[in-house]
Amino acid sequence: MDSRQRSIFYRFGALLWLGVLAACRAAPVSVAPVTSTLPNILLVTFDTTRADRIGCYGFPLARTPAVDRLAREGVRFADHVTVAPITLPAHASILTGLNPPAHGVRDNGAYALGDEVITLAERLKPLGYETHAFVSAAVLDRRYNLTQGFDTYDDELWAEDDPALFMIRDRPAPRTASRVLTWLETWSAKRRPFFTWVHFFDPHQPYQPHTRQGYLVPTPYDAEIASADEGLASILARLEQLQVLDNTVAVMTADHGESLDEHGEKTHGLFVYDATMRVPWVMRFPPQIPQGVVYQGPSRAVDLMPTLLALVGAPEAPAIDGVSLLASIRGESKWPALPQYHESLLAETGFGMAPLFAMREKGFKYIRAPRPELYDLAADPKETANIVAALPDVAATMSRDLDALLASSEAHAKPASVQVLDGETAEMLQALGYLAPAATRAAMTQKTASPSTTCLRRHGMPASAATGRAQWIVRKPRWRCRPTT
Repeated sequence: MDSRQRSIFYRFGALLWLGVLAACRAAPVSVAPVTSTLPNILLVTFDTTRADRIGCYGFPLARTPAVDRLAREGVRFADHVTVAPITLPAHASILTGLNPPAHGVRDNGAYALGDEVITLAERLKPLGYETHAFVSAAVLDRRYNLTQGFDTYDDELWAEDDPALFMIRDRPAPRTASRVLTWLETWSAKRRPFFTWVHFFDPHQPYQPHTRQGYLVPTPYDAEIASADEGLASILARLEQLQVLDNTVAVMTADHGESLDEHGEKTHGLFVYDATMRVPWVMRFPPQIPQGVVYQGPSRAVDLMPTLLALVGAPEAPAIDGVSLLASIRGESKWPALPQYHESLLAETGFGMAPLFAMREKGFKYIRAPRPELYDLAADPKETANIVAALPDVAATMSRDLDALLASSEAHAKPASVQVLDGETAEMLQALGYLAPAATRAAMTQKTASPSTTCLRRHGMPASAATGRAQWIVRKPRWRCRPTT
């Protein structure tokens, strides 16, 4: 059958098995085991991976053959962005199709996804999918409730090597990939359609490469990306050996990028410039996606879930922020001019200062801060020349559009579970630069500290730092800039 007939077949099968998902979390739908031609779905997320450090995105020194293969044999989204420069909120958006104001998870550690939010795994299970997750860092462990809809959720990291003092416990890509391969051996005996999410944490600092290709890449950060790519390659190779790769929607994306000292930020978390917001998204599925497509329109983390649902013929998810891009990928319609939303609440939740909200639209980026910023992304891709004073009408229009976008997300918002940080989690977040000590946060709030990116850049303040560095930064008197007018 051709791709259109296959899509109709998938949709018919989906309607038979799905049932109706209520606006709030419904009771599990009981279904019999399915032996259908529904495709498998493999979603692989690399942590902390900039798009411009991937080979298919133009970085000639990259060693990312697995990611490059998915792009070469499928589609690469050239202008793809995440919602937040931090792991948990970004993954919550990937798995729900909702912006952070809608799903309620605004930072690492202190929030958990609410039970009323319906995840991609929950939408796929009633079709007959078995659902599995393999995560590689404690910031995504089950306490944060991304487990919703997964039959298994492998977050058992205590057998891993002890991290440096107060640093985050994680599992390197070779070990996570090995656990996925072990599961595939069990799966191969029954061959039910699967949705499997695999998370590789390697590119997150501290950079401790586990790749065999370390000598071929320019920096330890690039070696960590290569290590994650090797993990992806091993899974793709096993699917190919099992002769199911071509019936698997294989997706790679990232939660956020890494500043690498751009704008005075060493790693990520505080600012919303493209260094941390522009990330890769590549996808391969030969029955429905032509080879070598470069999707030039704007795409967002929230668009991934509805696009995957469309690929398997599932009904559209109601009341979400993302849209399916499948028709545009196939060339059946022009790509939509989607506004791309960013936020960072780390300044507020971690350091007691005002948050940042931003939007990319029509070639510009507007950042709502105590001192607003506007950038022409075509003329100034590194976002170094703030032109808000030169183009006040553009800034005003984008500010109104940002208000409308926030109102749209908040209209279908679900409550998140706000968690009290335990001592170990608080220490870990402080060590990573995600949280200032409570006394420092209180002092900053009392002094009405500004998170103005201009202020922080003027003083050379990196937002994320190694152990001890974050506390040194927030205690320096010069951090406490006066509010801008």
